[in-house]
Amino acid sequence: MANLDPPVDLAAAIRDFLRLGERLSMPDTELQAIIGMNAATWEELRAGQRHPGELTSPSHIRRLQYALQLMRRSSASVAMRL
Repeated sequence: MANLDPPVDLAAAIRDFLRLGERLSMPDTELQAIIGMNAATWEELRAGQRHPGELTSPSHIRRLQYALQLMRRSSASVAMRL
């Protein structure tokens, strides 16, 4: 089973999530839904108005880590096809 401990650097994990979402051409609304944040919280996070650690719950962190694993695999798969 995958290790779902909180990342050491949550801000870096969020940046990676957003970067991968862009690489995979995922709409912002889909990324928001994956993490499970409400629209206002998501907008604050995207705008850099608050630190990710202030906006995330343990549930958000678990979803983020799981999504990152899948997104990394998808991104690698896309890269191999190019």
